[in-house]
Amino acid sequence: MNYNSKDLLNYLRNQISKDEESCLESGEGLIISDFNRGVMLEMLDYEISDDIEVDKDAVDDLKRTLDEYLSQYLSDKPEAWKWIFLSCAFLSFIKKVPMHPMDRTQIKVVEENGRKIYKCPYREEGSKSTCRFCVCVRKA
Repeated sequence: MNYNSKDLLNYLRNQISKDEESCLESGEGLIISDFNRGVMLEMLDYEISDDIEVDKDAVDDLKRTLDEYLSQYLSDKPEAWKWIFLSCAFLSFIKKVPMHPMDRTQIKVVEENGRKIYKCPYREEGSKSTCRFCVCVRKA
């Protein structure tokens, strides 16, 4: 079974309680980076123009991969994991842009055949890497 992008967006939004939404708006009370907070605020108001099919297994795999990564590198802040997953899923599967702030990761954007191509110097390959869910390609 797959999602359509509108259903996935609604699923992601439904993971945020009204109290958490108030905290996002005020900027207080949550363990969340400024970048992910901005992504969450954008997600709450985002309008989908092209309703496309999204592979549910890929969304579930992103969650599993992030959980493995975060349990190793952010084990002391499990309350932040939710925001990282929601941000990554929204950016990758709905908005189709890089999962990281482009200005901090030196991602370059080029146009090829009327399409934006995102080139990242830090992209890693491999089944344990979250990069495989990102729209970026490896910068040569």
